[in-house]
Amino acid sequence: MSVRLSLPVLLPCVAVAALLNMADAGRGHAAATGPEILFSCDVAPVLCEALIAALGERGASVRPATADPEVAADATRMRVRLHMEDHSQTRVRGHLSWQMGTAPAAHGPSFDLTVMDHVIQDDMLRDFADLLVARSGLPF
Repeated sequence: MSVRLSLPVLLPCVAVAALLNMADAGRGHAAATGPEILFSCDVAPVLCEALIAALGERGASVRPATADPEVAADATRMRVRLHMEDHSQTRVRGHLSWQMGTAPAAHGPSFDLTVMDHVIQDDMLRDFADLLVARSGLPF
């Protein structure tokens, strides 16, 4: 007994595979095509570096933010800022905000990392940064 697959049966599978590949490209698995990010972070360097890496993995080009008003009003760049609500050796709580040009700033939800038995390690901060970028609702 032979099985023949007709074109109408194959097309939905091909379409789903193409959509999945496009979704992966949108998440930074392909070349960087996201917005230029002006990033503000004034906490532990490990957390700032991890956030820059996580934003870059989503296809963004990241550079430090400046106070230059010409840059702030440019609608082609997005400002992203880390807002720390609590920071100690055993707890980190914060959220991201972002703004495009002169539009009102948007804010993501707050996330919390608490460690009970020892101080927060660098790899934990990197995981926290990945969570912040993935779950904040950034528009790219």
